[in-house]
Amino acid sequence: MKPLGKDDSRNLFFSTVFGSRSSCPEKLSEVSHDIVRKCGGLPLAVVTIASLLSSQLEKQERWNYINKSLGYSLMTNPNLEGMKQLLNFCYNNLPQHLKACILCLSMYQEGNIIWKDDLVNQWIAEGFIFAIEGHVKEEISRVYFDELVGRNIIQPVHINNNGEVLSCVVHHMVLNFITCKSMEENFMVAIDHSQAATRCADKVRRLSMHFGNIEDATPPTNIRLSQVRTLAFWGVLKCMSFITGFQLLKVLTLHFWGDEDSISSFDLTRISELVQLRYLKVTSNVTLKLPTKMQGLQYLETLKVDGNIDGVPSDIIHLPGLLHLSLPAKTNLPSGIVHMTSLRTLGYFDLSCNSAENLLSLAELTNLRDVQLTYSAAHSDDLKNNMQCLGSILEKLSNLKSITLAQPGSSYANTLHVDSATNMRISVAGWSILSSPPALLQRIELLPCVCVFSSIPNWIGKHGNLRILKIGIREITSNDVDVLGGLPALTVLSLYVHTKPIEMIIFDKEGFSILKYFKFRCSVAWMKFEAGAMPNLQKLRLGFDVHRADQHDTIPVRIEHLSGVEEIYAKIRVTSTADDLCRRFAESALTNAVTMHQGSPSVNIWCVDWIFDGKDDNIAKKREVEHRILQQQPHIVKEGSNEKSAFLQKNLGEGAHKSVGSRDNSP
Repeated sequence: MKPLGKDDSRNLFFSTVFGSRSSCPEKLSEVSHDIVRKCGGLPLAVVTIASLLSSQLEKQERWNYINKSLGYSLMTNPNLEGMKQLLNFCYNNLPQHLKACILCLSMYQEGNIIWKDDLVNQWIAEGFIFAIEGHVKEEISRVYFDELVGRNIIQPVHINNNGEVLSCVVHHMVLNFITCKSMEENFMVAIDHSQAATRCADKVRRLSMHFGNIEDATPPTNIRLSQVRTLAFWGVLKCMSFITGFQLLKVLTLHFWGDEDSISSFDLTRISELVQLRYLKVTSNVTLKLPTKMQGLQYLETLKVDGNIDGVPSDIIHLPGLLHLSLPAKTNLPSGIVHMTSLRTLGYFDLSCNSAENLLSLAELTNLRDVQLTYSAAHSDDLKNNMQCLGSILEKLSNLKSITLAQPGSSYANTLHVDSATNMRISVAGWSILSSPPALLQRIELLPCVCVFSSIPNWIGKHGNLRILKIGIREITSNDVDVLGGLPALTVLSLYVHTKPIEMIIFDKEGFSILKYFKFRCSVAWMKFEAGAMPNLQKLRLGFDVHRADQHDTIPVRIEHLSGVEEIYAKIRVTSTADDLCRRFAESALTNAVTMHQGSPSVNIWCVDWIFDGKDDNIAKKREVEHRILQQQPHIVKEGSNEKSAFLQKNLGEGAHKSVGSRDNSP
């Protein structure tokens, strides 16, 4: 990469440390310019050293020490060796508690997406995390992950709309340094198939093997497998025979796949002999046969299986230390899960195939903090009955912080982007009777096209800690707006309304004071933002129909009152009968409205062929005619055609940002 110029280097440094160039204190100005100069224009060097300094803003003597310690190697020789010296300097100046966490990253290869939950639980299983009074280990581990993000040691990939980083990658130069440092300190040995013959220290505690599609690769012969405590493997199924030699593993991560000639299943029975195991994650494209007996794994804390399984061992309910259980959809848990009282996270619990007994047993698992639900059969009796009972069960889960209902067949990654229309409905009557919802609940995400409430349930307004809400309702009233606006912690709201509103939806300066993300889907976006509304809103997502333009405004009125909005994303449904004039009118109405905004937010407009199935709108037609109000008739925009071919981006005003092809990251 071509080195940055002086101004660009300084801007990058100051924005990383202080947020902006003008925010640099006078006392740090001179030393800052000197440090930037020593980075030789290398972006990674600038960001790395800036991230180190960002936690020491009040310690001028520390800045002077770091400046003197840097030397001039990057100025005179801005190459890999100079960068390695800088990374080594930054590593040596890290807090001790982060060093082991960083060295664990050498388990992964360049380009691997690393999920936060995986790292958090691996670090705990390794013994790197110690509880602090008032905080469980998972909370401490998550803070460490966020600290690595803040120091730019890892780079975010998936970020939810609440700003939380869910996954990351490691820059190839940083990963190369970490891998070398890890080998140097005999912390972890990471090899690929070309290094299988490499001679390593015989006492290897942690081993990572990336064998790709090589079918005859094996671990280095001089390694004493019984000494290995952590094993990570990526490769084909045929290379898995060596796994039985590792007897004292605490952490085991397996990513393997079958080829065209291999068998379609793999037996994991021998894993039941790994009596020290604390963390187990298995990902595969073949059917997995779990051990018939797992009760011997008394220390197991995390079990994650991403792949088809042919059943769950009945004695899994007797694992006393199991905290995190993640199994694929279509998994029928054994009876007796009432005994799994240590569980904190459970996913996916399939409402279509688990018995009513299992569902009722969830009420006894009062340590549950995160429950991920799904359904694999849309019209099963179990699904209907379980949804009816779910509300009363939630009342008893006093520690619950998150509950989600995921689309069948969706992975954790792509549930971030699921947003498809469907004709299916699941009754939510059982949820409507909630009287005392869990006080700690922070996140509720249901499938808004499937789970449709008549209006915002009263119990929603009792959630003082609720941060993320995704919900579908049949109709919206001013009372619903008041209930939602009264949630003091709400930062992310996705609201799907299935009938056209009979009156304009008005958002005033009351409520929604910290809302950062607002998604609104309805056949008609008949709403108005008054001055002072949603003062902290950053992202606005809209979805509406262009062919419903017979009565109301095309787009929300007074978008310019959303003073902090940075990004506006609209999906406009255009039917096959819509003409070009109608489509252009929809675009023009939105672009003209945003042009009035002083902040010049970026705008993406997509024409699509779906928003909702539209059936619910027919219910409202008679009621709407009776309720017509005597106002000047505004215009309504029709929704677009093919999403792939009709992307319409508008760059509004000078300084507006372009975001071509950005994905809809809505919850």
